[in-house]
Amino acid sequence: MKIDLAGVFPPLTTPFDRSGRLDLVAFRRNLRAYRPYSLRGYLVLGSSGEAGSVDFDERVKLIETARKEIPEEKVLLVGTGAPSLKETLELTQIAASNGVDAALVLPPFYYKPAMTTAVLVQYFSTLARAAKIPLMIYSIPQFTGIQVEVRAVAELSRKPNIIGLKESSGNLAYLAEIIESTPKRFQNVTGSALTFLPSLMAGAVGGILAIANVAPGECVEIFEDFRGGRLSLAARKQRAIVKLARALTARFGIAGLKAGVSAAGFHGGYPRSPLQPLSRSDQKVVSELYKEMRANW
Repeated sequence: MKIDLAGVFPPLTTPFDRSGRLDLVAFRRNLRAYRPYSLRGYLVLGSSGEAGSVDFDERVKLIETARKEIPEEKVLLVGTGAPSLKETLELTQIAASNGVDAALVLPPFYYKPAMTTAVLVQYFSTLARAAKIPLMIYSIPQFTGIQVEVRAVAELSRKPNIIGLKESSGNLAYLAEIIESTPKRFQNVTGSALTFLPSLMAGAVGGILAIANVAPGECVEIFEDFRGGRLSLAARKQRAIVKLARALTARFGIAGLKAGVSAAGFHGGYPRSPLQPLSRSDQKVVSELYKEMRANW
C-alpha cells in the first residue's frame, strides 16, 4: 500500500520535566490537542523531538505511545537513525512491530570522512532490504555535516523500499535537482518552513515543519491554499510565518520551539540538558512573535 506524504506533519517535540525526565502524559496531551487539525500525520523522534538526547528505551516508549494515540488514518513517521546500521535496523524493526508507517533515517555521520557516496548508497540499500517498513532519507546537513549527493539520492530513489526524502536545509536548488532526478513515486518533503511554499511550487509534496507544532492550522492552510490554486493567499500566509519560524529554529533552536509550543497553548516543557530553556525575556520575544503571526493572519 502506498504511503501518501502529501500534507503537513509536525515533527513532534518531546516533553521533559524540569529534572529532564520524559513526560509521556504531556506527550499524550499534545497528540490529543492536535487531533482537530487536518494534519497528514506526525513525525516522532526527529530533530525537533531531541532524538539525539533520548535513549533507546525512551525511544521505544515514545513510539508505543504515539501509535496508541494517533488515529490509524494519520501517517506515523519515526526517526530511527543511529550511529550504526545495527542499532538503526533494530529501532526500525521495533517501529515496524508497533505499526509505524515509515522510518526517517539520517545518514551516519560521526566518521564523516569515510561517509562517501558509495558508502551511503550501500548503507541505505542494506537497510532498505532488511527493514520491514519503508524508509525516507533525512537530509539535514546543518546538523550532520553531510549532504547526500543528488546522484546518490537518484540511485536510492529506485529502491522499492525507499519512498522519499525529507530535505531540511532549505536549499531550494538542491531540492529542485532532487525532484528532477527522482521518479514520481519518490515523495520529497521539505523540513524548512522558511521555504515551505517555494518548495511546494518546486514539486515537494508536503512539509515536516517545526512550526507546525506551534501553528498547525496555519501550516495546513498554506498547503491547502497552494493545492487549491490560491497562490496569492498562500504567499501572504507564507510571509506571515517567516519571522516566527526563523525564531523557533535558526535564532533560538529547540528551546525556542518549546517556548513557542507553550505560547500556542500546547505543552512545551523543558529541553533536555545540555540544552537550556530560554530566558524569560526571550520567552517573551517568542510569545510576541506568535501573537504577531496570529494578528497578521
